[in-house]
Amino acid sequence: MAAVALMATACQAPPPATIVQEGHTSTYTVKLELDGTSLGQRAATIRLSGAAPEPERVAIVSSMPGMDMPGATVTAQHVSQYRYEAHGELFTMLGKWRIEVRLTIAGTDEAAIFDVTAVP
Repeated sequence: MAAVALMATACQAPPPATIVQEGHTSTYTVKLELDGTSLGQRAATIRLSGAAPEPERVAIVSSMPGMDMPGATVTAQHVSQYRYEAHGELFTMLGKWRIEVRLTIAGTDEAAIFDVTAVP
């Protein structure tokens, strides 16, 4: 029985690898942390640093420029000072995706752009 449990554990797929990238807008340094780059629901954490006030809105917008294909727009929720979280399906197929973290500050939009490859 223990051998079966051990074998089942060994055959499970490893958890998706977390990726962390840093980008910039004219106002903030933006750190994007994704819980993986596979298809399905993803969790993203966004951390901002800079001297500016908190943005009114933070959203993640995904697109696949090579296929001229839009992805999702997911609004991030404020968690703590300069920290936001978003959950959603960012990738609808495997390949190279562009992730924009869009910030609205005093009615002006800024974006930090990240390139990510969705994998199985």
